[in-house]
Amino acid sequence: MDFNFNDVIAALSHVRGGIPARRLSSRVRLAEHKSVFFGPSYDFYDIQEYDPERDSPNQILPAFIGPDEDVIYARRCIEQHDIKIMSVVDLSSSLDAGVGLVKRRMLLEALGFIGITATRFQDPLGLVGFTDKIVLDMPARGGVNNFYYLLRNVFDYLERHSIDKTSKKRTTDFFAM
Repeated sequence: MDFNFNDVIAALSHVRGGIPARRLSSRVRLAEHKSVFFGPSYDFYDIQEYDPERDSPNQILPAFIGPDEDVIYARRCIEQHDIKIMSVVDLSSSLDAGVGLVKRRMLLEALGFIGITATRFQDPLGLVGFTDKIVLDMPARGGVNNFYYLLRNVFDYLERHSIDKTSKKRTTDFFAM
């Protein structure tokens, strides 16, 4: 290839903060506690009247149920939802077109920009790379190390299947993906 992995990482340095989003995360999501016995931990928000269609039974507050009261109260909680980012990448021979393998570099930089943003907002990042079959299947995980691991695996796959007259063409099959 005309470029190496460090060149791709250097190109990402001008987006240190990630892709600008409408709003930043309001809380840190590291080290959340999920108990086997009590279920996930939620941030307590308010008390409301119990509705069986909306509230789960473990949110009922027994201390607020009186002996002659017909009203049952439940906790209102804020649930934290992670956004899992799964990239679906076509790694066929069409990436070999262009002068100086520009398409390969653009693919790696685009994955890098998305990965930096996912890392900034602590969202899990995964990837499915395909040609006529699935060649890379990486589950969504969080963290900077996972981002570099994912980007490095895509770079290594493209380097192993570099332009060669004797190598077999990698075709695209969207239905296999």
